[in-house]
Amino acid sequence: MTTHLDLSAANNATWTSDEIPLRDAAGAVLAMPEGVKVRMQLRQPADSVNVALDLSIGNGLSFVDQEAAIIRVEVSATRMRDIAPAAYAYDIIVEQPTGRVIRAVEGTVTIAQGVTR
Repeated sequence: MTTHLDLSAANNATWTSDEIPLRDAAGAVLAMPEGVKVRMQLRQPADSVNVALDLSIGNGLSFVDQEAAIIRVEVSATRMRDIAPAAYAYDIIVEQPTGRVIRAVEGTVTIAQGVTR
């Protein structure tokens, strides 16, 4: 079962999430071998062709602990400024070097309208 996790951020500040563990359907830690790709997209609605935010390791996502498969979102305030306030569907997929793709996390990201700009 894919982990469900709702997140929130504001469009006038750096978005730094809590730690996000990546687990398989049985709840076991996902293997993170050399060459693994971790990606996350925000869309509204989920089936939209428009991507509000496209993240990957080194581009808004980072490993807190690669062996334990724990990541964090960190997006600059400059980049967040371009995100309209709304509730966005998101998921995080793990693409292993073998070609196996695992949908590890899904949920909603609520982007609040920042006041101080």
